[in-house]
Amino acid sequence: KPKPYIYTLIATQMVVKPEECIVIEDSDAGVIAGADAGMAVVAVPNRFTTEHDFSKAKAVLKGFNGMTFAKLSNLASLSN
Repeated sequence: KPKPYIYTLIATQMVVKPEECIVIEDSDAGVIAGADAGMAVVAVPNRFTTEHDFSKAKAVLKGFNGMTFAKLSNLASLSN
């Protein structure tokens, strides 16, 4: 972070397209890197990052209670 290359490298190694990936991040730098890599980003701020700018995230969550892959996938597909 904050460069997107780590996300694109991992996607390449996993043989998946960036647009098929969901990045889960807790900081603005991570959200920016994931979005710049062309991936959907869901932000889950921690107590130190609650005031960060998460405007590039598809969604911002308070936590993962009750989260399923289907719900996460739906959040990631929302348009900004």
